[in-house]
Amino acid sequence: MGTLWITAAVAVVALAVVFASLFPSTRRGKWEAVLLVLAVAAYAALRALPEDENGESRMALLVFIAVAIYFTLMRVSFIGWFKRQEELVRLGRPVEKLKARHYAFFILGLAVSMAVVIPLR
Repeated sequence: MGTLWITAAVAVVALAVVFASLFPSTRRGKWEAVLLVLAVAAYAALRALPEDENGESRMALLVFIAVAIYFTLMRVSFIGWFKRQEELVRLGRPVEKLKARHYAFFILGLAVSMAVVIPLR
């Protein structure tokens, strides 16, 4: 059970950083993003506290960890692409269309996040 909670704590921090980078650059906007992540994490953790023998109550926490890992992987992997898109929008040009390799990477990221979560079950 310790590994699950350590993974959840790392996922909370990673997702909070990702959300803070996506929201407006004002101090209030960043805190709102972090508080949103903390609220969802608290809900998932509270759902995981009453353990039963088949582990069904931990599902909310496992889904939260998987989503946090996925969002973090995608944000880190595509940070350069996001910056290019923002620059194109700022210049008034059309944004680039996603290519097949982008979609493949999305699926690979989902597989990686599931591969991390499945052993925790």
